[in-house]
Amino acid sequence: MEAHTFTAKAVVLELPDDEFYFVGFADHEYTPTTYLQFQRAFEFDEQDVRLGMDTYDIEWCDQGASTYGGVATFELGPTSAVVRLTDKGAEALGLDEITIHFTLTPARHAALKTALAEIFEGTACLVMAER
Repeated sequence: MEAHTFTAKAVVLELPDDEFYFVGFADHEYTPTTYLQFQRAFEFDEQDVRLGMDTYDIEWCDQGASTYGGVATFELGPTSAVVRLTDKGAEALGLDEITIHFTLTPARHAALKTALAEIFEGTACLVMAER
């Protein structure tokens, strides 16, 4: 497998229709070619639990490269993040690690940290880094 590094020109934090959390990183605000996005529903039903969909969803550059779960660690630093994938995540996304560089205001970074805590709730994925 491989690693990929990109600079996110857009970092999106949303609550579409107040039904799920959404965090996205993209190389371009309007026409991205490289992106990483996470979604997590506010609530899960019996079918979600039965199918293993009662967690976050991760997508890398295409709907075909996505899976539920799959992150070993999401290491969030002040100007970057390193996403290390599990074997399941690596198989689904086609790579082992993604490094994202970004520039955020302190308030926006705090909002990102809060949104990621919601995405990864119930897991030990989110790690705060000093770098």
